[in-house]
Amino acid sequence: MSNNNNIETFAIYSNYGKTINLLGLGSLNELIIYQSMLDDTIRASFKINDTGNRDDLSSSAVNIEEEDDLKITSGEKVELVLVDDRKNKLEFIGEKEFMVEQVDSSGSNTMSETFEIHLCTPDYIKNSLESSFVIKRYEGKISDTVTAVLKEDLKTSKDIEVDTTVNCLPILGKSDKPFDFCTLLAPKSVPEKFPQLAGYFFYDTYNGYKFKSIDVLFSQSPKRKMIYTNSSTLPAGYTTKITNFHFENSMNVVKNLKTSTLSQSKLKTFNNYTNEYISDLYDSSDTFLEINNAGKEKPLVGAYLNLEKESSSIFNQIHNTGVLPPGSDLAEQLKTCKESTFNCNEIVRRSIIRYNQTFLLKARLVIQGDFDIYPGDIIECSFPEISPKDLNLKVSKKKSGNYLVVDVAHLINAEHCYTRLNIVRDTIMQK
Repeated sequence: MSNNNNIETFAIYSNYGKTINLLGLGSLNELIIYQSMLDDTIRASFKINDTGNRDDLSSSAVNIEEEDDLKITSGEKVELVLVDDRKNKLEFIGEKEFMVEQVDSSGSNTMSETFEIHLCTPDYIKNSLESSFVIKRYEGKISDTVTAVLKEDLKTSKDIEVDTTVNCLPILGKSDKPFDFCTLLAPKSVPEKFPQLAGYFFYDTYNGYKFKSIDVLFSQSPKRKMIYTNSSTLPAGYTTKITNFHFENSMNVVKNLKTSTLSQSKLKTFNNYTNEYISDLYDSSDTFLEINNAGKEKPLVGAYLNLEKESSSIFNQIHNTGVLPPGSDLAEQLKTCKESTFNCNEIVRRSIIRYNQTFLLKARLVIQGDFDIYPGDIIECSFPEISPKDLNLKVSKKKSGNYLVVDVAHLINAEHCYTRLNIVRDTIMQK
């Protein structure tokens, strides 16, 4: 990839002292930057052909006779600066720099060797160090606990954005990794903005760590307005043209019944202090408030059998009465030792059901490179109705509307720069 205006800086700082500049030598193949709501780190990968000819940023070109090979093992610092055609920049330098996670050799001979190199963030490596393990007791709002774990245990310098939670949860770290600890707290969290709902995502983006409510994410305004059209010009009111798209139909009636995504569920709880056994129903329709949904209508499944009014799964929980009661001393803890510290009646099912609803409808998009789209953004998409004619395509009301961006992959090679998005929604019909 000898010429690409989208990459301004790409340097690897070898563990052996050399600084290798990967630009302008024709040795770099396709570069991929990957961010996801389902991952704890930003990732990147690329292939490089080592022919012995490369630059040292601190001196003149390094000759193959002076350097035996490209000395990359793992754990090297990597600086990368990218810019798209809209002048949006991704500057992976300083606190946002990458680190080599894995190096694979995919082929070699006496003239060259090909490496596939995978990158992650330094925090992802620090997450595995004993000095970062969570061993303290936390109590108070879950959102405050997540912030404290990332700052005090992981000691990250990256920005942290959390949606404030209503519920508190006393919890004791048991040498947990910080990312695992935060992920564990996500399904136990209730957002302040939607106290009748539950479920969070914990993930990493270029802008920092996010601990975000599912429903707060869906209630955002669209960041981009995209359309798929055969026209060479972008219609008025739209920001982006969709180059290609593909829908994945995940509306499986049996799977939805197993998770009670679109039906009712029963929760059976046992209070080991009062010896009470309680069973109650929860209707998944209660999670559809429209303001917290991407679309206008809840999908109907098995309407003629009235499946949405049937119970299709059972959750079993034991109340944690007397477990880690809040308070700094025994006298204070005894005041609440007969109370449950976690409301499993209202939180457990709601978060599980909400997670499954989030991925009811999936699609993949390809657009021209746009580095200002991140996981957790809402985009508005206009897709065409299926028609035997290619001309005068009509917008599909069922498929079009708001979508939540789950995965973002920026692909850069010598000729092109484009962005691939995995998007989801929990409802149908455009608002």
